[in-house]
Amino acid sequence: MTELQTNFLVQGQETFTGSYNSLLTEVGSKTRHAQIEHSASTTLLEDAQASRESVSGVNLDEEAANMLKFQQAYQAAAQVIAVTGVLFDTLLNAVQ
Repeated sequence: MTELQTNFLVQGQETFTGSYNSLLTEVGSKTRHAQIEHSASTTLLEDAQASRESVSGVNLDEEAANMLKFQQAYQAAAQVIAVTGVLFDTLLNAVQ
């Protein structure tokens, strides 16, 4: 059994111990590379989401200003309709 550790048995070039160590090194390296790729992808995703939200986000101050503007326009139109109604009633009463 002890001779198996020192004999070149794996593809005739490596010992069991050396082959096992090489496998651990390769798996560890690929795992670390995958972790770095995951971290970079997560950062890119967060940046893209933040960029999208900054473009399509709602500015509450701008929305409040627009609401006041539309409210004033609606009130002005209502006054025009009310004045027109009074004027029409006055004309009808003058003709009778």
